[in-house]
Amino acid sequence: MNRLFPTSRCRSLSLVVVVVVSALLVNACSSDDSVKRTGPRLTKEQLLAKANGICVTLDDAVLPIIEGLVKNEKAPTPKQSQKALRDVVPLYKKAFDDLRRLNPPKDVEKMMDQFIALNDKAFEGLNKAAKDSEQAQIFLNSDDDPFRPALEIADRNDLDECGTGGSRANEELTDAQRKAATQVLVTSSEYAYAGLPGQVPAGPLLLRFVNKGTELHELVVTKLADGQTLEQLLALVDTGEPESDTGNLGFASAGPEGSTELGVMTTPG
Repeated sequence: MNRLFPTSRCRSLSLVVVVVVSALLVNACSSDDSVKRTGPRLTKEQLLAKANGICVTLDDAVLPIIEGLVKNEKAPTPKQSQKALRDVVPLYKKAFDDLRRLNPPKDVEKMMDQFIALNDKAFEGLNKAAKDSEQAQIFLNSDDDPFRPALEIADRNDLDECGTGGSRANEELTDAQRKAATQVLVTSSEYAYAGLPGQVPAGPLLLRFVNKGTELHELVVTKLADGQTLEQLLALVDTGEPESDTGNLGFASAGPEGSTELGVMTTPG
């Protein structure tokens, strides 16, 4: 869930920490082969719903730990980095076991097997790093993301909450609000965006965000403060000022060939 630890939500000491940690949020893995698939085969829709739900639950549990690690201006110490990894490893294991129990339909079984195998391999590095403070700090600051292959598989197979993409709204829409929402399709490709409307009616807004490019793209819905211009807001974002986050209603990110949905409640202004 690279679900989804973008710089617009949390100020960290370096982009590397943000990117690597965000990749961890959505991929809980272990090499416990004793956990087997159970129950009847799921439909593809059921599989996606259950798998994405597991990743969202993991994200909600891990995010406070990582935010606590990077909330200060000083870089985390090796011991702080190790503690963070130790705290998240059991959360990853539980989520991975839940994913492993899912019984996919035959036409996507191979994909799930590959997704799990790649996560297993990446998790070995995470688990090893959690056992040594110096290795933990190196792991968090490395620009070599071991989870990337698994993330890309999730992106290509509608596992939106388990890939590099995902979304989070400050106030989630209810089912009734989603049905009544103004719907907008936004696409991105190589840092260009299409489909962004000049204005939308106040009320529930449902954005379908599709990335057609080869890099991770992000979409943030923000309300300008009274008297604030877009140029002033962008200047705050560029300098990393936390005030740039105060008006955020939600964000979405999508990896290559990935997509996600973001539902927010807008007010006049």
